[in-house]
Amino acid sequence: MELIDLCDSDSETPASFTKKKNALKKSSLMKHKPLSKQPIVKVPKTKRPMSPHDHMIDSSLFEHGVLVMPLPAKVFESFDLNVYLNEMPEFNTLCGVPLGSFGRFGHSSSFHHPLIRGLRRRIFHVVSNRLRVIFGDGWFIQNVLDGFCARTHGFSESLHRDCSVVYTAADDSNRVNGHVERMVLGGYTNLSNKTIYFSCVTGTQYCASGNSGFDKCSSEDVITLTSELRLVAVPPFHHCAFNEQVKHEVFSVPKHTTESFRLFGKFYLTRDGTSIFPEDQIRECVETQGIPSLNPKQRPPMYAQNHLCYPKNRVKLAEYSMLFIPECIDPKNGFVYRYAPTLRQLSERTGRDLMFPAYEEDEIAELLPHHLV
Repeated sequence: MELIDLCDSDSETPASFTKKKNALKKSSLMKHKPLSKQPIVKVPKTKRPMSPHDHMIDSSLFEHGVLVMPLPAKVFESFDLNVYLNEMPEFNTLCGVPLGSFGRFGHSSSFHHPLIRGLRRRIFHVVSNRLRVIFGDGWFIQNVLDGFCARTHGFSESLHRDCSVVYTAADDSNRVNGHVERMVLGGYTNLSNKTIYFSCVTGTQYCASGNSGFDKCSSEDVITLTSELRLVAVPPFHHCAFNEQVKHEVFSVPKHTTESFRLFGKFYLTRDGTSIFPEDQIRECVETQGIPSLNPKQRPPMYAQNHLCYPKNRVKLAEYSMLFIPECIDPKNGFVYRYAPTLRQLSERTGRDLMFPAYEEDEIAELLPHHLV
């Protein structure tokens, strides 16, 4: 499979990465688990001609549907991974962990801990500045709450597209003609000290959309497009933003692969300033410190449905449930709730204030549509 380098011209050299690592030594971001040295993979540079469209001058995002950009060291300096993982009140153990190889945390504190909120905001500010250059005047942006991920080996997803909003026939027509009125950028920040890869079929963001939330490609499409898959390199401390309509996959990595950490990021860009989800729903989520929506049909679960279906998986689920305080356990089946309670609910159940500091108004404002410029 071809590797392509879509880092913008400001991508950092190996020497500057060393400097960044040194700047991060005071933080335990890279001390959570020993990480083995990874081989340096040299990937070919690709020329990207300027887009002829007045609203997109970055050809990586226009042509390929993917943008990879470095983040300055100051973004990460105040983020301590160990503190974040050890201050999750749902767990009765020292360190919060996810269940399943996808690795997305589904409990409330993983979204609302002050350290992750601060990191999410700093990433958003840097990415927004880059998107300002790309989109120019007349656009609104919204920072959409998304989760944290600790991924190991084993997980895979076949070719698909994400549908965080309900796409219309007008959206499809506009995309085919290269005129975009709204766009959802999915993606993540690589919090590991190794390069990870985004596997996609570049340029497919202009195809007509489905609206299943998780829009899985047909078997015929998979056969046709597999040879067109490209691996986009996402170096350490870089952010990968991709048009969620790009057809992409999650490929399974071998056993004994080093654990990787990433913070998912989602940005909603529109011409008309509409919100990706109703404003009252967003405000309720931050006021109760609960679980945000992934799309109109789905919230992030604590574990997959198949953990309840198969005996071996139920054993794993029972062991996982033992890591949680009693108030997180569903009395109907004795397992941890598949959809986690809010921190407000847990506070009421335990009789202890388990909520983190309330969101400030300027913090909430970034989670609602506001002018990009």
